[in-house]
Amino acid sequence: AKWLRDAGSLTTKKELPSLTVEQTRVAYDHRRDAEKPAGEYDFAFRSSSPHIPIFSVTDIERLVKAPAVIWLKKYLGVEAADESGNPWSAATGQWVHHWLGSVSGAEGNQTFVRVPGDAEIEERICLAADQKLRQVERLCRAAGKPLPDWWSSGWQNALCLARVLGSKIEALAEWSWMSSEWRIEPDEAGGSPEASTLLLRGRVDLLLARGDAYPDSVRARDVWIVDYKTGWNKPLVPSREDAEKRKPRLHNQLVQGEALQLGLYALAARQRGANEVFMSLVSPAVKTATPQLSIGDIAAHGEVFEELARMQRSGVFGMYGILRPSFGYAPDYPLATLAVDPDLLDAKWELTHPALVREEEEWEL
Repeated sequence: AKWLRDAGSLTTKKELPSLTVEQTRVAYDHRRDAEKPAGEYDFAFRSSSPHIPIFSVTDIERLVKAPAVIWLKKYLGVEAADESGNPWSAATGQWVHHWLGSVSGAEGNQTFVRVPGDAEIEERICLAADQKLRQVERLCRAAGKPLPDWWSSGWQNALCLARVLGSKIEALAEWSWMSSEWRIEPDEAGGSPEASTLLLRGRVDLLLARGDAYPDSVRARDVWIVDYKTGWNKPLVPSREDAEKRKPRLHNQLVQGEALQLGLYALAARQRGANEVFMSLVSPAVKTATPQLSIGDIAAHGEVFEELARMQRSGVFGMYGILRPSFGYAPDYPLATLAVDPDLLDAKWELTHPALVREEEEWEL
């Protein structure tokens, strides 16, 4: 009977899937196995890394937030175009940092100069800002166009921010020497107290030194590293907190990237022979610029920097963070990437990089 012949097709042996299809399933399952650390299917290498990339400080800040994006950039050479950012925000940040750097008169030259007085600081900032204004005015005249009101408004906002930040770096008693845009190169970069160093490059916004004698380097000097922020960033760990509360909070600020830049710069300064190193994040929200962290605070979290150095050497990054959050910003992936449940990613991240996991904090109500 026909129905009997048709029923026979149900028992016919089906062709096995190809190895390619099977491998896709293996990768899919591995990426969602919460009991396994990151492997060759999770933005990592099966064995050793083909080369050790050099990170910028910005790369390392993004490494703890979206490691897969940095892995794609450093090993495959692909990076998504940033189309979600605010161009005015980027321009404002660049202008403000450049104008503040002009206060020393020798930005990027790796030299120290005397910290000028309050009036001279403001004068130099305004002069640098005026040069930008004149430059754009000349461009507009050459094009036969008037200077746009919206551009003038943005320029005035940037000048206001620069003046506010500049007013916070007035000469502070013994901190009488300054250097702007101090460069950190890969052969002198920071590392953990015991482990191998990180290969990185970056630029310190402001480096202060104290003492009467002219400092020709940071060796055997007490230095204070200042990082400017044009947003409404709060100071780092409040100095009034006791040690039990400071340590987990600083750990979380490091693994979330908030204090990572200053920590790396501090380790680099110590590697270059600095005696004592202090750090501060200075923004319009900071009332008075005072040292917020010391090298001792950073050295107590050596395991964080050891893990970052291990990531750089091994090329085992993994995936972390929400791929497309409903709220907030997340970098775009340059290649098509399937989302994985954030809880699974958290579990794999803890197995892969235990030193980079947030700690529980005690909060006072």
